[in-house]
Amino acid sequence: MKTENFSKTKIKICGLRRREDILAVNEANPDYCGFIVEFPKSFRSVTADEVRELVKNLSPEIQPVGVFVNASMELVRSLLDDGTLAMAQLHGQENESYIAELKAHTDKPVIKAFSIKTADDMENALQSPADYILLDQGSGGTGKTFDWPLIPKIERPFFLAGGIGEGLLIKHGEIVQKLPEEELLDALRNELLNWSE
Repeated sequence: MKTENFSKTKIKICGLRRREDILAVNEANPDYCGFIVEFPKSFRSVTADEVRELVKNLSPEIQPVGVFVNASMELVRSLLDDGTLAMAQLHGQENESYIAELKAHTDKPVIKAFSIKTADDMENALQSPADYILLDQGSGGTGKTFDWPLIPKIERPFFLAGGIGEGLLIKHGEIVQKLPEEELLDALRNELLNWSE
């Protein structure tokens, strides 16, 4: 499995569940979009069949990512194998053997999410066998950040999650702008691209 060059900031928008969401994401043109697959505790959850249908309308420039929480290996593999998804993001208690088994079966990248509360949490994330790590505050989809100073210099590709919610653009934990939802994606993209240059 070959990971992408992450020398530039890339954007992933998560929680798509309706055709209107796909149209909005196509307009915003992030690098990745995420579908929360078969996790009934989330109101953003979609079935495998719904993901297959939604992806048909997705711009080919945007890579679809399946977000799974303690899902069966068969479910994850089926959506990777049939070409519906470009990546799998694991957001539950999937251990190293689960990740190793998944990686042995597919050449598509695997992302493992970690809740970062302490320096030890950060160290555990850095040791993950996943192709990418995703650093989050723990309760996905809240728009809340964790204590970003816990992040050391990282020599591997990673995703940083949290910091956007209720139409707010957040920078290092501070609200810098409140925008209408339809303007938020463009403002975020511009801010991140400027920040990474």
